[in-house]
Amino acid sequence: MLLTLLLASLASAQVPQGALTVKTEALTARLTSAAGWTITTLDYGGYQATVPAGGQGAVISEGGTWYGSAMEGGERVRSLALLVDGEEKALEPGATVEGGVVRLRKASSIGSMDHRAELSFDGDLVIHKHEFTATRDTTAASFYAFIYSVTPQTTDWLAQPLEGDEVAGEFCTSKQNLVNENVLWLAQYDRTARKGVLFYYITPFGGPGARTSVWDQTNYHKFFSQPCSGDIRAGTELSYQMVMKLFSVDADDWQGQVRAQVAELQERFPQQTVTRAASRLYDEGVPEEGMLTVQTAQYKIVFAAHQAWTIYSFEFDGKPIGPPSGFYGTVLIPTGGKWIGTGHTEGGREIVHGVKLLVDDVETPLEMGATVKGHRVTVVKDSTIHKFRAKATITVTDEEVIERQELVAEEDMELSLMYLFMHCWADSTTRWLAGLPDGETIEGELDGEGNSILKDVRWAAEYEPEMGISILAYTPTVITGPGSYCMIWEVPGRYNKLYFRRTSGGEQFPRGTALDYTVVVRGVAGETGDWKATKAAAADLARRFPTP
Repeated sequence: MLLTLLLASLASAQVPQGALTVKTEALTARLTSAAGWTITTLDYGGYQATVPAGGQGAVISEGGTWYGSAMEGGERVRSLALLVDGEEKALEPGATVEGGVVRLRKASSIGSMDHRAELSFDGDLVIHKHEFTATRDTTAASFYAFIYSVTPQTTDWLAQPLEGDEVAGEFCTSKQNLVNENVLWLAQYDRTARKGVLFYYITPFGGPGARTSVWDQTNYHKFFSQPCSGDIRAGTELSYQMVMKLFSVDADDWQGQVRAQVAELQERFPQQTVTRAASRLYDEGVPEEGMLTVQTAQYKIVFAAHQAWTIYSFEFDGKPIGPPSGFYGTVLIPTGGKWIGTGHTEGGREIVHGVKLLVDDVETPLEMGATVKGHRVTVVKDSTIHKFRAKATITVTDEEVIERQELVAEEDMELSLMYLFMHCWADSTTRWLAGLPDGETIEGELDGEGNSILKDVRWAAEYEPEMGISILAYTPTVITGPGSYCMIWEVPGRYNKLYFRRTSGGEQFPRGTALDYTVVVRGVAGETGDWKATKAAAADLARRFPTP
């Protein structure tokens, strides 16, 4: 054992230290030993496509420490080889290497993972092959097989999920993770520079803990590629391949031109069968991927299995009042921890134990990808969120959508934050109205800045003038607690998100503590902005769903 460590140490000592610049006809990349010989910046025709911020390449979070690239735990590189147009060359730090195809081969250790990487620069392509072998049993809070700090100048994104239609959106410094899907490819585009970067998976992946996302931050639009997370057994071997293609296209039809470039990549790099993590996150028999659509006379609700069987999108009367731009449902932060619940995975996963579907009160088998129609369709989910046993019952009727969340603390715990219900209403809503517990109403404008309401309410509504509707959320029991309130968070280009917050700043939940809350959501047709139709709908819900 001592000899093995000594040899590894000697090998690491022989790896050059410093920086290297690689040039092809279209690209200029800078790599450094300080970042584990990963790319720190990538230039495309004078356009800086990636920025030197945080880890890039591959990283893993174990035991509260990030390993890999420039992260605090580092990456121990054991060997490094440079090939230029097929000929091996000596790697001289500080040098600039030019060629048609420049290839780097690396062996390293990233936390518990033995890592082997091949990085090929070929024209406007960067071709990645990353292999990992777990050297011991480990638990990965996060594991990114590929990660890049894309320039914050990109304005739009487009992605093709493994199943279903393309998804698209704009960047707006929301500080949120966008996309959050398993995808075949994802593109970021800068309308001003007319340039972008396309991430294309040769080996697409899915399964428990898997997702591709983009973190919409001020200093970068971080690309995260997570093939799995959670428990990884010693000896597990993982292999992934991805192509980054830098492109320059006109803004008028940039999406169509990206699709054409995807088609070219598919010709050269045919996509392999989707790689799925061997371990299950949910209980046996519970689908972990795919969508289920529920449709009644006025509502069309899509549920996403990979987001803990929560709402993915929400339509009323054919109008997309709740787009797939964020997470719906219940989420919390343990004191000293990070987000858990729905599609949030920063602090852990919501584990789904069972899902039951009832159509007009008749239990019906789940069929992923199907559209289930009826007058009253109910999805019942049993799960664990942190230390809560949770039961979520969502009933979609012809008149409204009834969402009930029951929580029971299975252990003593303290939370710093809890949102019981979240709804990603369209960012095109322009005004809000809220009914206070004492019967008074307050209202305000949605002007694209900040947070609104910030009070405990019995109900809250947002008005969408183009659709001629309001969307009303009514709570039979007012949600109260330390730091509680109802809030609308305005994120232009994404949503005007409605939250019902139970806890902020710290609340103790002894074992056995039970919470039981309901929100009834109704689309109100014919709203003109005078709030008459909305107030009438709220009064009707008060009669039909009285305070228990």
